[in-house]
Amino acid sequence: MGLFDFARNIGKKIGLTDNEPDPKDAKAVLLANQRRSIALTGEIKGLGLDIKSLKVAFGAGKAVIEGLAGSPQVVHKAVVALGNIEGVNQVHSRLTVPPLHPTTTGGAPVAVEPPPPILYTVKSGDSLSLISKALYGPIHLYPAIFEANQPMIKDIDEIFPGQVLTIPEDPTPLVHTVKSGETLGKISRYHYGDAKLYTSIFEANTDTLSNPNAIDVGQKLTIPLLRKPVANA
Repeated sequence: MGLFDFARNIGKKIGLTDNEPDPKDAKAVLLANQRRSIALTGEIKGLGLDIKSLKVAFGAGKAVIEGLAGSPQVVHKAVVALGNIEGVNQVHSRLTVPPLHPTTTGGAPVAVEPPPPILYTVKSGDSLSLISKALYGPIHLYPAIFEANQPMIKDIDEIFPGQVLTIPEDPTPLVHTVKSGETLGKISRYHYGDAKLYTSIFEANTDTLSNPNAIDVGQKLTIPLLRKPVANA
């Protein structure tokens, strides 16, 4: 089972924090939580994730999600999507996934605790390209972050401070095709924002480069990661 913490007062507004009932009125609290549970279930269903028998229960800021997920990746997406809704400060996953190798007796679904996703909390002034630079080095790996957070994010500019994003640990490395007039310094500035980091590109391509000042038009160069992402959510 997975339990994840999020910021309660930040996220998509779907009315969870509207019309708070008197905490002493047990019936009103129960009815409010039922309404909120229905709203959260509808929100996750609306994402079109591969989850059968989906159910989300809510109370005291905690969302509990149940159902049969198609993969651990779907589990991650559902958990992060719930955590990015205003009013949810904790998500408890009871999602299950089918076993990879069903047994001859049918192999009943099993509860899984997927490896903790690498999470990043968006700060003021962030963009996906700046996050990519901070976590990977190359600015242009932002599509990997965008893809990992779909369908929750529908536009690369659709992020906000406090939002939690899933960060792919091992994105596909970039390959740069050398153009006329380019140097390793110019290529480094384009991908890293700093020409002085050209040595990283040279070292990653010593199988085809013997001199950092000698590159050919049309040559394909691997643009390496400079750092690994760190979970900070």
